[in-house]
Amino acid sequence: MGGAQSPPIATDLRKGTPMTNNAAYYRDLAARAQTEADEATLDNVRDRALRSAAAFETMALQHERTAKRRIERENAADSNAAYQSTNGSITEHH
Repeated sequence: MGGAQSPPIATDLRKGTPMTNNAAYYRDLAARAQTEADEATLDNVRDRALRSAAAFETMALQHERTAKRRIERENAADSNAAYQSTNGSITEHH
């Protein structure tokens, strides 16, 4: 690529920085991409960085929604298990 220096995000990922699956990680990447866009002098570089920032923000939001749903499912399962252990299985016999 003509000796051009890699953008900070790509360099970090190639170095093997562990990709954790949490919203803060994606927001950090979005902030880095936004900084890259702010510092870009070429339109195509700025546009690419802005697309990256938007994609990372979307990933953060998706992670938050998924985590919220997982907690809700686990709480519902715990509530159901607690109810079953307290009241036993209710079956009707006719």
